[in-house]
Amino acid sequence: MNVEAPEFWREQSLANNPTTVMVTAIGGGGHGEQILKALQMVKAGRYRIVGADMNPNCPQFALTDERIVLPPAATPDYIDRLLEACSRFSVQVLFHGCEPELRVFSQNRARIESAGILLPINSAETIELCMNKLATMRFLRDRGFESA
Repeated sequence: MNVEAPEFWREQSLANNPTTVMVTAIGGGGHGEQILKALQMVKAGRYRIVGADMNPNCPQFALTDERIVLPPAATPDYIDRLLEACSRFSVQVLFHGCEPELRVFSQNRARIESAGILLPINSAETIELCMNKLATMRFLRDRGFESA
């Protein structure tokens, strides 16, 4: 199966410039850290990695090109601080590193995308469904999947 890269990626490849990617919650031992590891496995120079975490002593900062300390996602000014950091580092792609950030990113998708940032997450409806086990079970059962 041959799948073409979206125009955004082709333009970046042709320009031979690294894509600036921010990964949040890189120190939590969750998927932020795993995304960071995956990005590091790509050919050197393809990505400029900005690591974000709420711990100023996050050991994974040593694995990034740039680093920023952000407050917890529940902080009232979190999205403003996040967007300021994205602007400061010219972030092109933003990956969430934990579920609380996923929700905040989803709720603020329009603001993030209007800043010119690619946000590779599912729709808000899908995210909310997947974060609710009972609703997910009902959704699957209604489509013929057996559930307990």
